[in-house]
Amino acid sequence: MELTLSQDLIIQGIGYKHTFTGNCFMIELNTIRIKDGFSWNGSSFVLDDKIVLGRPITWIATCVRNLLYKNRNPLTRVTADILFYRELVKAEIKLAFLYFIGMRVFGWMVYKGSMK
Repeated sequence: MELTLSQDLIIQGIGYKHTFTGNCFMIELNTIRIKDGFSWNGSSFVLDDKIVLGRPITWIATCVRNLLYKNRNPLTRVTADILFYRELVKAEIKLAFLYFIGMRVFGWMVYKGSMK
């Protein structure tokens, strides 16, 4: 499912205190601001992803993970995976920890491929 932000998305408490600006996002003062218009493919493996108000309930988690996996930035892959997990927990995904483990085990393929 192709998703596109219609307004900026702000994620706080990311554990990074410096400033970095990318094409479609900015990291500043422990916050990521993802600019409206950013598009991503949603979740490719979350089985219990219900549609609420026209969007999957995991849309924030997958947005942050896709952004950080596919755009050069100072945050590590571990940080991206932890933020993904944190947002899954906020969305009350029952299998959040299992998806986090899957991302840790298999996510390197996507991450490494996007950093070429």
